Amino acid sequence: MALFLQFLFYPIVNPSHDSSSITISAPINMESLSTQRIHTLFQICGFSKLPPILADFFYGLVPLGILRSILRNIASSIVLDDACLLRESGDNNDALVVTNLTEAEVLEACILRGLPITSNTLQMRKCLCDHLILMRSVRQLVQRQTSEISWPSHNSDHIPDFLILLSLQLTAVRYGLILQAKDLSF
Repeated sequence: MALFLQFLFYPIVNPSHDSSSITISAPINMESLSTQRIHTLFQICGFSKLPPILADFFYGLVPLGILRSILRNIASSIVLDDACLLRESGDNNDALVVTNLTEAEVLEACILRGLPITSNTLQMRKCLCDHLILMRSVRQLVQRQTSEISWPSHNSDHIPDFLILLSLQLTAVRYGLILQAKDLSF
C-alpha cells in the first residue's frame, strides 16, 4: 500500500525508513499541477472527446481556473460519495453496501470513478467494492499517520487536497490501464 501511494503522490507522500509506514509531507495542490496535466485530467474525466489538436485550441479559450474548479468538483463528488458509502458500510462490510445499491446507482458510481463499465453488473459491483476497500485502506493509513487531516463527511469545503488529487489520479491510472488492455487485445 505504501508503495502504491508513493507511486501516485511522490511529491505528497515520502517513504520513511520503515517500509511498512509512510509520512505525509506538505502536499501539492490543484494550483501546482501543470497546464498540460489539468488538460489531460479534464479529457480523462470524460469532458472532452475532441481530437488533441482541437482540444488544445479549446483549452486555450477556457481559463485554467475554471477547468481546475470543475475537476475539483468532480473529485469532491467522488470523495464525498466514497465517505458516504464507507460510513454506510460500517466496519469492513463494503460488499454489503455495494450489494444494496441499485443497478443505476452502481453504474453512476462506476462512471464517476472511472471504473470499468460492462454489461455484467456483478463485475461492476466487484470493482466498486475493490475501490471502497482501497479507500478504506487509504483512510486508515492517513488516520494512523496524522491527526491533522480529517476525513470528509459531507462538506466539500474541508476535503484535503491530497484526496482530491488521489481521486483524479486513480481515474487517470484506470484510464491508462484500460487503454493498455485495449492495445494488448489487438
